[in-house]
Amino acid sequence: MTEAALVLGKFYPPHAGHLNLLRAALAARASVVVLCLGGGGDSLRPQARLSALLEDAAAAGLDAHRIVGRSGFDEAPFDLGDEVVWRSHVGMFSAHLRQAPVVDLLVTSERYGEHLASYLGVEHLLVDVDRIRVPMSATLVRADPIAAWSSLGPGTRRMLAARVVIVGAESTGTTTIARLLAERLRRRGGPWAQVQWVEEYGHRLTEMKQDRVEELTGVRPLSVEWTAADFVEVVQRQCAAEEDAAGCGGPILVCDTDAFATPVWERRYRGRAARLDPSSLGRGDVYLLTHHEDVPFVQDGTRDGEAIRTTMTTQFEDALVAGQRPWAMLTGSLEQRLNLAERIADQVLLRKLSLVDPA
Repeated sequence: MTEAALVLGKFYPPHAGHLNLLRAALAARASVVVLCLGGGGDSLRPQARLSALLEDAAAAGLDAHRIVGRSGFDEAPFDLGDEVVWRSHVGMFSAHLRQAPVVDLLVTSERYGEHLASYLGVEHLLVDVDRIRVPMSATLVRADPIAAWSSLGPGTRRMLAARVVIVGAESTGTTTIARLLAERLRRRGGPWAQVQWVEEYGHRLTEMKQDRVEELTGVRPLSVEWTAADFVEVVQRQCAAEEDAAGCGGPILVCDTDAFATPVWERRYRGRAARLDPSSLGRGDVYLLTHHEDVPFVQDGTRDGEAIRTTMTTQFEDALVAGQRPWAMLTGSLEQRLNLAERIADQVLLRKLSLVDPA
């Protein structure tokens, strides 16, 4: 088997039925070409959908080394009765496949697959056309992504989850809000029970630095020395933890800070313009800034910024405005802040999961 099987579609979004097609294709040929095409008006870019599908396939135990992915755009409408449209699609498929391995088999779960295969000049393998083995379709997932959430792979979860990031000055309740918001969402049950919250790595690194100094001197310092390399480490570790949590979590991911906030802290602790570029950092769908007013300062053994909380709040405001990030301010009592955070999180999730139907 020297030639490859072809699996093509919108994968909007990827789901277990698509993985079933890939299994069948891998069983039939030594390698598989996956062609993911979409329209410019789709809510999810084709490249993001392809990346999610390939990650889901690897997580499901499929041999990623045997799968070649291609993505792009095809603006022709979906019209099974128009031969001109058929020829347009086939022309697009052929153009996208020109640099891919040669295919001699088309694998689909569609009744029109035989017709398409004849256009492409390849054999056709029909798989689970009545959706009995895997009763799922992209249309059903788009209609209610949360209902389908538990059956989605890690790549698709990571792509769809709404990321709510809590930021703020020292001792303004960022960790408390993040933890309580995640707990409140988990109490909804079902897919919500999988909601994760990502802890702040910078706080952990501070404690590790304190530990090292205490081991050497016998005295535990309140303040520690920070280098540019430390903040690069914070970005890398924070992002890795966030991505891991998004892949196994629920529809909303709660983050106690993220990489976008790191340049603000770099400026705070190193007393100079941040080396990190905030425009390239952070994937938050919304940032919630915890205001310092009405929040008493609590010393946890790592904090030395009580006198500059007002300045830090202003610096976060300026960073969010300059970065044109979607954000809101949390003020008032803890319960008021938590209630507003939940409302905003649901609002952002509704917007993110309202996927435009393909043309």
